[in-house]
Amino acid sequence: MKIIDAHIHLFPSEEPKVQQMAQRAGYVNSIGHLREVYDALGIVHSVVMGNRSLEVEYHDYPVDMFHYCIGLDSSLMAGGDADSTALADRVE
Repeated sequence: MKIIDAHIHLFPSEEPKVQQMAQRAGYVNSIGHLREVYDALGIVHSVVMGNRSLEVEYHDYPVDMFHYCIGLDSSLMAGGDADSTALADRVE
């Protein structure tokens, strides 16, 4: 059976805090290591959920492995005080 992980978040590998979290869980924060884990578990694809900028150039993921689902994270919503209707054009 082919498995698709429908909700993951990818974080930049250069962030030390992210590396430490991955290591504590017994992993390495890298696409290469994720490929190894996916192969071992039979996962063939995944959907990266919006966790960074709405700018397309920040979302350069290997297409054989990921699709990106852009989203509005809480930092864009300014704690709920922002006019979210103004963000619709950015997402489009």
